[in-house]
Amino acid sequence: MENTYKCAAGCSSPLKARLNLLEKLKKIGRRVGRWNRNYRQRKQLMEISGFLLKDMGITKTDLRREIQKPFWKD
Repeated sequence: MENTYKCAAGCSSPLKARLNLLEKLKKIGRRVGRWNRNYRQRKQLMEISGFLLKDMGITKTDLRREIQKPFWKD
């Protein structure tokens, strides 16, 4: 018996279902990549000296607000 997967559009072709699954996995990968980028950038912001933050126009309030965001928030 052939193993077929149902895709979101209701197709029953194994190839279409696999392509649909690959697209979903790519989307998940991009989201995880974005979360990782957010985490790293916020961690780096915590390490910047007050002088450089002032030079970049970032206040301590702005910094605090940004680093308190969860990694999944842009």
